Amino acid sequence: MMRFSITPRTLGPRLVAIALALGASGAFVLAGTPGFDEITRPDDGVLEVSMQKLNNVEYEPGDELPEEITALDGMRIQISGYMRNGTIEGETWFDLTNDSCGCGTSKLQHFVRVSIKEGTTSFRAGELVLIGDFAVGEVEDEDGFVESIFRLEIESLE
Repeated sequence: MMRFSITPRTLGPRLVAIALALGASGAFVLAGTPGFDEITRPDDGVLEVSMQKLNNVEYEPGDELPEEITALDGMRIQISGYMRNGTIEGETWFDLTNDSCGCGTSKLQHFVRVSIKEGTTSFRAGELVLIGDFAVGEVEDEDGFVESIFRLEIESLE
């Protein structure tokens, strides 16, 4: 595996995203970026993203998300986590969280809203490994409240 050090101030996270999209292989180290020491792109073209790293983002509604996060928008990713307690059976979406109990998951950055193209939810207590298309940015509900900042669209929940 090749390893590159990239400083976000000099090259920017968008360049990292472009390099990944163009098929560069190996690990990219975002030097000096708290919580984003390494983004690994496996040979299959799916970017591995850590739920814990997303959780560490400092965010309040209306804030701009760090460029290192917005650079992931539109990417095909793999992420591991747990279906949030209270997930409703038969829905076409659920929230993915970093831990199985949902303890300490009260901020928007602690969840990835997962939508399912084909099929519906059936609650699963164990860890899920999901691959899908990742979206980053505020989405508001009908009342104007931000309901998600991270979204993942998957084909199905097998």
